[in-house]
Amino acid sequence: MGKNLKGKNIGRGICQTKDGIYQAKIYLKMTPKPIYLYDSNLNSLRVKKKRFEQQKLNNFFTTQSLLTVNDWFDHWMEIVCAVKLKNTTIQNYYNNYNRIKGSIQNIKLIELTQSHIQMAINEISKKYKPSTVKSSLNALSTCLEYAEKNMIIANNPCKCIVISNYTDRSFVPIEQEDEMKYITKDMLDLFFEAAQNCRSRYYFYILLHTGLRAGELCALQWKDVDFDKKELHVYKTINKTRCYFDIHGEKLEKSIASVQITMPKRNASNRIVPLTDGVIEAFLKLKEIQKNDKNGNIKWGSENEFRKTYPDLVLTTKDGNYFLPNYVEQECKRIVKKINTKGKALAKEKNRAYEPIRICPHMFRHTFITNCYQQKIDTRILTDIVGHTNSKMTNHYTHPECEFMHREFKKYEDLL
Repeated sequence: MGKNLKGKNIGRGICQTKDGIYQAKIYLKMTPKPIYLYDSNLNSLRVKKKRFEQQKLNNFFTTQSLLTVNDWFDHWMEIVCAVKLKNTTIQNYYNNYNRIKGSIQNIKLIELTQSHIQMAINEISKKYKPSTVKSSLNALSTCLEYAEKNMIIANNPCKCIVISNYTDRSFVPIEQEDEMKYITKDMLDLFFEAAQNCRSRYYFYILLHTGLRAGELCALQWKDVDFDKKELHVYKTINKTRCYFDIHGEKLEKSIASVQITMPKRNASNRIVPLTDGVIEAFLKLKEIQKNDKNGNIKWGSENEFRKTYPDLVLTTKDGNYFLPNYVEQECKRIVKKINTKGKALAKEKNRAYEPIRICPHMFRHTFITNCYQQKIDTRILTDIVGHTNSKMTNHYTHPECEFMHREFKKYEDLL
């Protein structure tokens, strides 16, 4: 008879561990090692153990339970994910799983334990940030959760796994440096000065004053821009992703890269964005540039595979091809490099140090949200404008400047 921490008998094959969790041990003919079931509630564990033993009697654990983790992941992706998820989400699942699969991929589901998962997590924690490790663990956990719900395994071994930060083990107090996500006015002035002779200055101006994601900007059509109402209709995005399944959910022999215009993953991303006069002017400039590209180029748009379905894309290359988010990123890097090259040269001339600036397209979205917050725009309205599901995410994107914080704190000081 097993006992709890107080020494009371709680049933054959059941005990309580030092951390208070109840554990049941079951042996199967197909494996020499016992299977462990866990639960924080004793009655729940007894029900789980009884169900497991019934499945054992019915020889349930003789087929899928003997699949390796790798084979089960592929099976799960094919029968569950391929029929309901976007290709970008599927690609993320593969990327996250490939990161963690190293030491566990050939272990049978029925033999997979928390120890195996913990060791795999410890290993990748030495190479990746905790947030990246958590994404990999979540992908594996979702896969095994499906196995648990379908009674292929007794419990999900990903539960209670600890993620360690191996890159920060010194415990020496250091001043926290904020990860730069907000673009200051001085940095913006430098950026737009460097981009003044490029058409891309209009891309970044629009991103800065609408909070659009780069993929949403690249998927815009002229019909989505309402110049009269000064509104923008946002309901799709464009991306280049790796496809593992065809449109019927059948696994491809070899994954392929594909460019797709799709609906956003969340309903909140389907929205209306108000436009300033400056943004309206930027769109009109882009329209004029696109018109000039078309003139004298009879092959304009001939290689654009979306031209039939989306004939009026706002952002196009000089030859009329579609524009991808990574093109926006490359252009951003080019402009930033131009700024830093000039800045380093001036600093060397004056014999002083130079701190390179770092700007990426998504920072324009963070900056827009922060500027709106500092102008005291209602959070509920701002959440709708930027397409967040809740205000908590909007707050995550907000990075008030020190000057703004001091002004706000002055309100408290005035009360004293």
